[in-house]
Amino acid sequence: MQLKTKGYACLLLMVVLVLAGCGAPPAVLPTQAAVAVLATAVPTQPAIATNAAAPPPTAAPENTAVAEAESAGERPLLPRFSRNTNTDTGSQPTGLNAAAPGPDAFAQAAFTLNTPLPADPTSATVLRAVGLPFNSQQAQNLAARFGFDGPVYSEVLPDVLQSPAGLPADAAAPPELTPAFFAFDGPRTLNIGPQIATYTDSRVPVDYQNPAAFAQAAPIAEAFLQAQGLLDFPYALQEGWGQEVFVVRVIDGRPASQPEISVGVGGGGQVAYASYQMAGAPVPVGSYPLIPAETAWQQLQAGVDASIMTAITPRNVGPATEPDGGFQYWPRQHQSGPDVHLYAWPAAYLPADGTGAPRIQMLGYTLQADEGTLAALAEQVGQNVHVWGSLDTAVNTLTVAGWEPLPELNPLFKNGVLQRVDGQARLQDAQTGETFILPDVPADVPDGAAVNVFAWAVREAGQPFPVLDWEGIDRQLSDEAGAAGAVALEGAGETAVPAYQQITINQVELAYYRQTMGGEASPEVLWQPAWVFHATADNGDVLTFTIQAVDPAFRQP
Repeated sequence: MQLKTKGYACLLLMVVLVLAGCGAPPAVLPTQAAVAVLATAVPTQPAIATNAAAPPPTAAPENTAVAEAESAGERPLLPRFSRNTNTDTGSQPTGLNAAAPGPDAFAQAAFTLNTPLPADPTSATVLRAVGLPFNSQQAQNLAARFGFDGPVYSEVLPDVLQSPAGLPADAAAPPELTPAFFAFDGPRTLNIGPQIATYTDSRVPVDYQNPAAFAQAAPIAEAFLQAQGLLDFPYALQEGWGQEVFVVRVIDGRPASQPEISVGVGGGGQVAYASYQMAGAPVPVGSYPLIPAETAWQQLQAGVDASIMTAITPRNVGPATEPDGGFQYWPRQHQSGPDVHLYAWPAAYLPADGTGAPRIQMLGYTLQADEGTLAALAEQVGQNVHVWGSLDTAVNTLTVAGWEPLPELNPLFKNGVLQRVDGQARLQDAQTGETFILPDVPADVPDGAAVNVFAWAVREAGQPFPVLDWEGIDRQLSDEAGAAGAVALEGAGETAVPAYQQITINQVELAYYRQTMGGEASPEVLWQPAWVFHATADNGDVLTFTIQAVDPAFRQP
């Protein structure tokens, strides 16, 4: 089954890229003889920055006092900033609003400073948080904080993702995967990894074209996080990408340059999704001398290399849209009913405590059946199956009436004219002349339109014509529209930015840069001071350059 195969292939590729991007992790910092536990006071009033580029309001400062008698030799050397080895997951913008610099993006750029350079501070505290143990109990605790009172699960992965058995002799062994934990509550799901937990609520629609204004979304996101007890550190709220609200840690009155929590506010003023980066309570490593902002400014003018963290928000902020060109696509949206058929790989989840029945999902629907049926379906992970039964879309649950394995399932491709007759959508195949009934066709598919249909099976259902179990419908392109669409699509999906000619620095501030170190299963987090340059390019792009501020004498070789 191509769609599911693609999904697991993407999962495997994502793991490979993450592992490849980590490089050699920086050495773990030596344990300090004594550290002071940080106060985790939360601002009594919402800390909302009206502009992501402006300094957020000061929150309650953390207790970062260190012994004055600590000598320079007792402070550990700090890892250098590097895009090649930094494993932080929140350092760059995510989604369609982010862009990656090309190899020559800054080669010809002239930098202009349009703001005074700060004269202080000359020293700042570095913080460190020991990684939390990654196990089912920690996952259960976090799930409870998000309001999940059921068990946590671990996913059953296909054999090809877990062992080299069955692979060609010359194939590389699959990477070792760190298992994730899952919690479920109807349409709400919590995916808990070693570093990040991701929350989603499928009931909440998200209008990416018309996101909620930050002033409206921020209080909603803050109230949601406060209700879960997740805002247990000094913080400020910043405008994120689209409908997202970012929560950044505030250290000694200065913000971190990356969010620790991101919340997406959808329709009806509800939270549609959130990501939460996990770490233990921060403690101070020590107070370190800083390079002047002038030195960082000279480094930026000398060239943007891998030691300068760069974030780019393209001028045309907003999700990418498909060029019109006469092309439209409709995915299958199953409707509630007693005779619904699904074709896919089942996703199986076993209770982390080893007790209870497995949880089976297909195409986002939870399958409800006796324990024996669920156990049998769990053994089909990585294989195509056909499941049918009664679907209730209000709770995303399919009550299974029967199922069958279909290891040799192949997709069907039909094309012809779609017609609506007696309340039914029908397709007459242009190649064979056969007529098929298409259930659940969206109302906006035009009657009489020439369409392509991607399907899985043809069923006899006691109707005048067989039923085509389709997965997607698209309108055929005319020759002229097709050519126009191909030109428009030629650059779609590109993330590299063009070469800049002029970059103007509008603000310079000292902030904190978050680095993740150590192994994936128990990562440690380090917050280092950094000079952050906020800029605008000649084409309107918004750029942020983050330069390590700790004196080079205190950096690792």
